[in-house]
Amino acid sequence: MVEEPAPGLCADWLNGWLAAVGVTVLLPDVLLSWSQEPVPCAAFRHAGDRPLAERIAETLPNEDALRRSVLAQLGRKVDLDSFHAAAEQSRARCDPTAALSVSDLGSGKRFKPHDLPHGGFDPGAPQGTTLATRVIKCRGLLGQNPVQRIGDTLEGAAVRENANGLGFDIRRISSGVQPGADKVVDPAIECLCFAALEIFPVRGNGHQVLQRGWSKEAWRRGAFVWPVWADPLDRWSIDALLDCFYADPRQCGRASIGIHGVFADVPYRGTGSSDPTRGYGSERLVW
Repeated sequence: MVEEPAPGLCADWLNGWLAAVGVTVLLPDVLLSWSQEPVPCAAFRHAGDRPLAERIAETLPNEDALRRSVLAQLGRKVDLDSFHAAAEQSRARCDPTAALSVSDLGSGKRFKPHDLPHGGFDPGAPQGTTLATRVIKCRGLLGQNPVQRIGDTLEGAAVRENANGLGFDIRRISSGVQPGADKVVDPAIECLCFAALEIFPVRGNGHQVLQRGWSKEAWRRGAFVWPVWADPLDRWSIDALLDCFYADPRQCGRASIGIHGVFADVPYRGTGSSDPTRGYGSERLVW
């Protein structure tokens, strides 16, 4: 196998970390590890018979496939009946996308059956756009042959486009601008982040709905944390490592399982009470 560094995917950038994980979801035979630099960057191991960017481009769902997904059939406000119908379709079609957005496994005063709660990676967006419409737009921006653009993304040389992306990339927000200013994203990053969300379904325990990895509401600092590891892991090994990590992060710190750093989200603070902008920065935790 050959090792291919991806300096464009850094662990101190939540979207960069998610995008790296998304590569392993699209290509289960590809292994992911992180450098031990102060700002860890992704490195992939693969067979090397073809460029990694070419393989990613071939596997990335196109706009038509995304429009046919179960998720694309849901509006921004999802009631119980709509969700249950989507869940039946998901089981029949082996399509997990509905679980990337909402869950019905909640209760209590804050649970609204006519408007199910969304996960932390599906924040509110202008004009009520859905997670599906956002990723479809990003996929369209990549064009029919995105090999070069994906390669530029991995190298850290991507051109950004005027778009809101999935709605949580802190780097899409220009410093010091007004809430109505244009947002800019790398559409390849956003599409890879969407692929990674398959590992982070929205779940509930019968009382509270949270997305996998989130310990509290998305507007709270440190609600989502993510590790970096030295050993090359495939998609299923990453899934198992995250199971261990999210079950007891402190125990993982004492165990020899390759984790050498942990980051936590820092939510964007709006310019005022009427600023709907959402985004997650990061801070490195002592590990």
